[in-house]
This record gives sequence, structure tokens and C-alpha cells, in this order.
Amino acid sequence: MTVAPVLTITEIAERLEADIRETKDAKFRWSRPTNIWASSAGHPCDRCKFYEIARWDDRLPPRPGLQALFDQGHLEAAASKADIEEAGFQVIRAEEPVNVLVRGGRHRLISGRMDFYVTGKWLGRRQIPCEHKGLSYGRAESIENWRDLITAPQIWLRKYPAQMQLYLLMQNAEEGLLALRGKESGQIGFLPIELDPAYCEGILQSAERVYDALDANLEPARMKFDENVCPSCDFVHICAPETEWVGHPVIQDADLEGHLVTRAGYAEIVRTYNATDKAIKARFERVEQDGTWRCGDWLISRTTNKNGVWRTQIKEAKS
Repeated sequence: MTVAPVLTITEIAERLEADIRETKDAKFRWSRPTNIWASSAGHPCDRCKFYEIARWDDRLPPRPGLQALFDQGHLEAAASKADIEEAGFQVIRAEEPVNVLVRGGRHRLISGRMDFYVTGKWLGRRQIPCEHKGLSYGRAESIENWRDLITAPQIWLRKYPAQMQLYLLMQNAEEGLLALRGKESGQIGFLPIELDPAYCEGILQSAERVYDALDANLEPARMKFDENVCPSCDFVHICAPETEWVGHPVIQDADLEGHLVTRAGYAEIVRTYNATDKAIKARFERVEQDGTWRCGDWLISRTTNKNGVWRTQIKEAKS
């Protein structure tokens, strides 16, 4: 009888992680849309929305970890509902289907499901429509106006206002709330959003163009290249925007993408650091004397190397 080798704790950790990742990724399947979904209606590219229906099975394979993100979103939405109910309110009409017809025929539909409505306590019988989103990197706490999302660099953020606006339009509601849960903080905030008929009309006109293209079986024109949209599009390999970017291999790695987003968030901090570091060292660039000076809680030292080059070093004083 063969005895299985005893795994080290490091090997156990690695195999557990790998098995869970593989199980998550195996669950994922692209759905086949038969009409435009409200969650996609705010995408700025008509061609992308055309491909989602006409060539849905030509999408790039889902990037690793995508199912885990979706599952996490469901857990966060459930946690937010629990927080709302714990505070004495009621969560009702969850996942209620909503639809709107686009001009040109009954087959031209935008469909979706409102996440939930909040009522009860001091709201009385008033029912407030809510769409829930989980946001990371402090975005949930930093967004002050729903219109800020329209011009956000991240394409998924740009689609949120259109989705909620369409839900308000479908329900003949004048106002509602985007429920934003901070993934790091665990706190839920509510962003007021009022119906904007002009903004809705632009979304509906885009949908009309997409349905015209579907009826004619003719791809819409490419959108103007957007560095925040085109490279990460699921259909970039068949659309190929005419830019110098085309031809570069696509990396679908949620962990890497997260690090890149975090890196971009620190860009201004790095610029500030470099500018102040340069200003401090400029004060000492003419000092050709070994020594250390104290300023507040900081020590500034001047030393020279074997080649006679002077250096300024800065460190925090220990006491």
C-alpha cells in the first residue's frame, strides 16, 4: 500500500488556495443576452453592446478570479441588506424585474432587476429604490455626486449611473439611491440620484442605434479609442481599435489589475514626495561638510562617497 506523503503546512496552504481558485473559475459562464441589459446600457461603445448580443460567444475567456469577485459582490449585498434591516428598516421587492421598450419595435428591450427597495421606520410606507454596488480603494467614501461616476476612468463605474437612471425611468420614479458599500471599511453609504430625462434619452438613443445595427446585421462604427475602455474590452480581439496599442498581448489577471489601480492611486502622492524631497535637498546642495542636523522630528545628514560626490540623506529621529 502506498502511503501518501505528509504535506507541509506551506504545501497545504498553497493547495487549498489553488483548489478554491479552480473551483471558483470553473463555475463561471458567460450568459447569452437576447436584449440589452440595463447593467450594460451605459457602456460608451455601441459596437461593444452589439457584440454582447450578436457575438456573445466570441468574448475573451473570463479573467481568473472574476467569479470570485461576483460571489463577493453577492456577499456584500447580503451584508448591506442585513445592516439596513438591523437598523429597523425593511428591504422589499428584491431583484424585481424591470423593462423599458426602445423605439422601433417590441423586440427592442432593455431589461434589468432592481436590487431592492427600502421602506419602514420613519420612511413609513414610502419605498425608496436602491441599487447596490461594492467599491474598493476608498471609492465608496470619496464619491459625492452620482454624476462624478459618468466620467470615472473605470468603465464599470461609468455604467452604474445609466443602470440606476434606467431603473428610475422604468419604475416612473423621480429619485432613488445608489447604495455603495466600502469593501475595506464595511460601511454602507447612500448616494442620492434623481431622474435625469436628458441623460436617459442619450442612453436610449444608443440602444436604438445598437438595435438598428442588429436588425441590419451590420456592426456599428468603432468608438474613438479610449485607453480606459478599449484595451480591457472583452471584444478587443475582434474589434481591434486602430491604435498603436493593437497587437499587444492581453493579460487578464485581477490581482495584477488591482495592483495597477492601487499604483495609479498613489501617483499624486509620489509626485508630491519627489517635489518636497528635491526642495529639501536643494537647501543642502552647497553644503560640503560632513554632519547631521536636526529639524523637528527629522535628521538631515551630509556625507561624501569615495568619488567625492556629496549626498543628502533624510530620516526620522528615533527619539
